[in-house]
Amino acid sequence: MIRSIAPLGVLAVVLLAAAGTFVLAPGAQPVAQPSEPEPTTSPDGTPSGTGMGTSDVDPPSPDPANVTTFESAEAFGAYLWRTRGRAGPDLAPDEPERLEAEATPGPTRTPMATRSATEVATEAGGDGGGAGGAAPPGRHSDTNVQVEGVAEPDLVKTDGRRIYYSPRGDRGAHDHDGYDPGTRVIDASPPGTAEVVGNIDHSGRMFLDGDRLVVVGERVWGYDVSNASAPELEWSKSLDGRVHSARMRNGTTYLVLATPVDVGSPCPVEPMEGVSAACTEVYHPDRPVPVDVTYTVVTLDPANGTVGDELTLVGARDSTVYMSHEGLYVTYTERTSRAELRLEVLLGPARPLLDDRVAEHLREVREYDLGERATAVEVEETLGRWRAGMDEQRREAVGEALREQYEEYVEEHKRTLTTTHVVRVNVTAERVAANASSGGSGGHGVPTLSMGDTGAVPGRPLNQFSVDEHEGSLRVATTVGERWESDSVNDVYVLDARNLTVTGSVTGMGETERIYAVRFVGDRGYVVTYRRVDPFHVLDLSNASAPELEGELKLPGYSSYLHPLSGDRVLGIGEEDGEVKTVIFDVSDPTDPEIEASRVLAADWSAIARSHHAFLLDRKHGVFFLPTEHGGMVLSSADLDTVHEVDVDRPQRALYIEDYLYVFGDDELAVVDETDWERVETLAL
Repeated sequence: MIRSIAPLGVLAVVLLAAAGTFVLAPGAQPVAQPSEPEPTTSPDGTPSGTGMGTSDVDPPSPDPANVTTFESAEAFGAYLWRTRGRAGPDLAPDEPERLEAEATPGPTRTPMATRSATEVATEAGGDGGGAGGAAPPGRHSDTNVQVEGVAEPDLVKTDGRRIYYSPRGDRGAHDHDGYDPGTRVIDASPPGTAEVVGNIDHSGRMFLDGDRLVVVGERVWGYDVSNASAPELEWSKSLDGRVHSARMRNGTTYLVLATPVDVGSPCPVEPMEGVSAACTEVYHPDRPVPVDVTYTVVTLDPANGTVGDELTLVGARDSTVYMSHEGLYVTYTERTSRAELRLEVLLGPARPLLDDRVAEHLREVREYDLGERATAVEVEETLGRWRAGMDEQRREAVGEALREQYEEYVEEHKRTLTTTHVVRVNVTAERVAANASSGGSGGHGVPTLSMGDTGAVPGRPLNQFSVDEHEGSLRVATTVGERWESDSVNDVYVLDARNLTVTGSVTGMGETERIYAVRFVGDRGYVVTYRRVDPFHVLDLSNASAPELEGELKLPGYSSYLHPLSGDRVLGIGEEDGEVKTVIFDVSDPTDPEIEASRVLAADWSAIARSHHAFLLDRKHGVFFLPTEHGGMVLSSADLDTVHEVDVDRPQRALYIEDYLYVFGDDELAVVDETDWERVETLAL
């Protein structure tokens, strides 16, 4: 069932496009397009491509590329030359980890259905599950993550006794004066107290594994923090690239390192001290795909910084990284070049509009080994010379005809113009005896990395949360057509996680809109698309070969972050008319989702708009924490009422230990008793 609430607000989206406009040739009449093929149907008679669920994809999903290694440095260089102009947009040189920095619009994560990800490590002793030191308190939060048991680095970490806070960890190590404020070590024992007892010289996002703290910043540092007042630097690794993503699982740190490629001298690839890959060790698809970086997956022992295994593959700077318990997935998006598309239209459906000599020259241009820009210029000049002898009326008529041909072609082929390839990196481990001397978790095995299968789906994912693995299936949510002259739509594809072949899809959601948030919870999927209103889509993914769109709800504004609450309720946090908005969706009837509660706050900004790590849910007290420019807001997860406001300048994060809420701002820490909401401690940082 589709329900609608009157829309308010408009969001304009500006996307980078390749240079060059489509040149309209004068002359002949447009060619009649073939009639649209009859839609295929699923066994229940549902037409494919309608968004109602079918194992068929209309048009068929693109073929994945096979992955192999280069035969030589010369082969690597030649591959790079062939792929120039096909890669996605660059990220800023100093942009931090994409998964965290680009969390909105659209952090879409794969959470536990009943427990908050912030609660999963309350007995684990840190990210890696180590048991270093005394037993922690019975209740404390941890970083809000995508997959239970797979830790993500963040600005604040705790084991329930001590807190580590790096206030500048996501903004580069140094302030405008070149000063690195470092990381504070705070004693929070007993709960409700706070005292700075030590300092670490470096800033960054952190992992905590027992008495081992890993700081990921301009370098990667490993500290022994068994003595909180005097942390010891055990090891460090210099970086030649950047850390695109990082995870920790079972006491092993996984780094995904991005290194820009040098076409003239692409290898060896040396993204980090102690890591090197020869050209013949670099994996690549067997057909040209966009390449502007290499990604090296590295396993690291947090106790001593030893590199365990490494694997390098080519990629693009807008790649998405997702890690489950079964493997690590890297996506790269391949876009048809504008020049190739123009030639395809001109020499295809628009061919009867062209002069024979022009068509012949364009065929020759297509055979040249030119780059994107050179091809576009040559096509422009060829058509320009031909048009010069035409009168204005003919020029306008043919121009309009070519425009129609181009738009029709793009609309018909939009699912083939942008393709996301998915590469699986297998992570396996041989069981070994626990190493109690490491201070970490030990006994989890030595992980090894190997290249797995590849797959492909139409469109482009928003971020890491658009990808999810569940019970042998990989679900990928994409927006199709947003970079082309066509109406964008949004799809969810289900792939067999073993071989990455598409088994089913839900297509055509939110026409003219793009994805702002996705959340996969077990067999359910929730997708938010937006342009002028916020359709909230509910998907049944229980049948991998026939996923289905069950219900849809339209409402003003949009949600850019979704979080499951107790029962059949989903919390959305986003924006309406430039102000922070919260909404609770009742999905007990998936065919008819409803708004249980909705509230627009008098705030223009929330840290959740930058990172899902800024979100904290405390199920025991029935509240969640929302940092805004006015301070930290504690809202009821039952009805969105304000429970308490914490007066902290630029709040960034919050955590709880027992019944005390710790709220971190740039320069201070506030501690609040959750039983009566009285402030019991203020600590200058």
